Amino acid sequence: MSRITVTMPVPRPGGAAEEPLVLMDDVNFPGGIRQVFRELRPSVEALLEGRKLEFCGMLEAEADGLGVFKADPDLCAVTLVGDINVAPFLRLLKGEFGSSPLTGIVIAVNPWWTQSSAIGNPWQTGLRRDAARLLDDGGWKPLYYLEAVSSKSDMVEGSLLFCYPYTQWMVYDIAGHLLGEFDNKPAGVK
Repeated sequence: MSRITVTMPVPRPGGAAEEPLVLMDDVNFPGGIRQVFRELRPSVEALLEGRKLEFCGMLEAEADGLGVFKADPDLCAVTLVGDINVAPFLRLLKGEFGSSPLTGIVIAVNPWWTQSSAIGNPWQTGLRRDAARLLDDGGWKPLYYLEAVSSKSDMVEGSLLFCYPYTQWMVYDIAGHLLGEFDNKPAGVK
């Protein structure tokens, strides 16, 4: 069983097909998470191209943005999992929607969960316990990560990149110059 995250850019809302992709932090989606999913879906389909791809639908409600894709025999991808919509995703990881996520590869595309203590309400101890086991301690590894970052202490804006199989996290300034490489995702950048 493998747990992978992919954080990638999306097309600019309303932009032409030939326009470059943009980082999610750099644009406003007036249609909310539904619009984010609509813009992200073609990129997810391109990522999984050639793998007997099937879009299974939205995990619960369209408003959650949790699109589920199945590919090959044991690959499942889910989009836009975050702190506020994580409950159905945890149910998927526990096998409540089928056994594939229990034994195969699960890819969380553009996830935005933080940590189990920030999920749900304080009295939702079962949800937080599941989040701790399946997210915090779930063995999630980045495959690709690209995010706009800024460091208030250094007054630097740029990008944070991780791209497997290269094992380093790289920080670039806004002009594309490499500022540093790190063994772990650097703290203090947002």
